[in-house]
Amino acid sequence: MKKTNVLISGATGWLGREILNIFSEAKFKAVKLSLISSKSQDFIVGDKEFKARSFVSYNNSDSIDNYFDFAFLSRNELEKIGPRKFKEINLEIMSNSADLIKRYRPKTVVLSSSGAIYKNKKNSEYGMLYSDLKKIQEDVIINACNLADSNLIISRIFNLSGRGIPSEGNFAISDLVTKGIRNMDLTINSNYLVTRRYSDITQLLKLLVEMADRGQNIVFDSGGPKIELRALANIIVEVIKCDSKVVAPTLDPSCIQDDYFSNSYEYEDLLSKTLGENSISIENQIENTKNSLMDFSYMYDFKHP
Repeated sequence: MKKTNVLISGATGWLGREILNIFSEAKFKAVKLSLISSKSQDFIVGDKEFKARSFVSYNNSDSIDNYFDFAFLSRNELEKIGPRKFKEINLEIMSNSADLIKRYRPKTVVLSSSGAIYKNKKNSEYGMLYSDLKKIQEDVIINACNLADSNLIISRIFNLSGRGIPSEGNFAISDLVTKGIRNMDLTINSNYLVTRRYSDITQLLKLLVEMADRGQNIVFDSGGPKIELRALANIIVEVIKCDSKVVAPTLDPSCIQDDYFSNSYEYEDLLSKTLGENSISIENQIENTKNSLMDFSYMYDFKHP
């Protein structure tokens, strides 16, 4: 990668922390990083210290080559703060990000969007709000990039695994692997099929870094191996070599399946053409997730409140 000035918003979130791990590797020493989070703060990822500023306090005389826009409240925040506040904060984030793009005119913008924009039949009212806001975000950033003449890469992310994964229960693979590590039963509550495709976060972000450096313009869905939840639980037991049992109700054929994945294989094609790699197998993704959940070096701490 050539010498570049990189800006990352949402730097303290899961995607932000993992891309900092990637940029900390030796081959990225020529990269100058500027970071934005919800508030100005110092924090640690792995064994390295970083300083982030808020959108309001960010000011830089340098040009921006690549801007990774990862700033957005996660879906689990909806129940914590309520829909009105969730919408208000995310609209403000979008506006701040768009203003930054129009002001600094980065060569390439990378937006982490969501497969939720396609809307799922099983979406709750909260899920529909999240979907609508992610679609608004895409439109806002597309407009800003057009005005700034910036390249734009939009990655619509469905399901991720791997390094730094949050341990909260809203990530099914994290929840199941955590229970497997503890030799607890892997309980599945749905009496219908739940099918997902999983991408390894590190592999996805390395792909986005390389695509940004090439100045690509593209919208694509994340992919990876497809697997039903019961099969995933059984493979977790095999990979982790735990004593957990998979407990699940009998499937009701009259129930609508819960399919949250893309039918596109463009992600696999991009991996092959850009990185010369295949999508990481589900077994290796489980192993990476397990290692992350058991290794505190993947965690981060704030130095100052």
